[in-house]
Amino acid sequence: MSKYHLENFFLDENVLAKVFEPLEPEGSWLQTPSAVRQELRSLATGLVSYTVALLVSREFRLRVGNVDLMPKGCNGKSEAEIIVQLVQVAEDEKHRVNVGLDKNNLSATASKYFKELNLYLSNDDPRWKDMIPGKPLLAQFASKAKIDSARLKNAYIHCAENLNPSPFKEIHDIFDGFARA
Repeated sequence: MSKYHLENFFLDENVLAKVFEPLEPEGSWLQTPSAVRQELRSLATGLVSYTVALLVSREFRLRVGNVDLMPKGCNGKSEAEIIVQLVQVAEDEKHRVNVGLDKNNLSATASKYFKELNLYLSNDDPRWKDMIPGKPLLAQFASKAKIDSARLKNAYIHCAENLNPSPFKEIHDIFDGFARA
């Protein structure tokens, strides 16, 4: 999916404002999409460093992968032979991991994500909604709006049912693909 959490699909300020139309008094900031979006962006700004840590961790985990100490052709070896093979494989893996976790590359990647996220947020580029983890963001927003997050999600789903395009289009497309397979 293009989004970090399923909750990222619940960050459409227009749908959120519709959710609060029957729940809030006339003129509430929660009924104004631009005010909702501004609040989401403000809350998201507090999650930038957390998001960067998650993105960098994921990227480097994908680069380095798991440590594999299983030597090739180890069947029928003596204790000394298998120890030599294991030590050699461990040394090769250690080198691969050290190269994969180079501190300069790690620093550059973290800096790139930090700048990118802050730019998206400051320019109100909607890509921040895909990258910032939606689960804690939606929970913070629900708390600020004084509504249980499960209730907010349920109301959001009901409001979104008749929208075209649906904020859940990507999810619908995934399930449609499963149904066709």
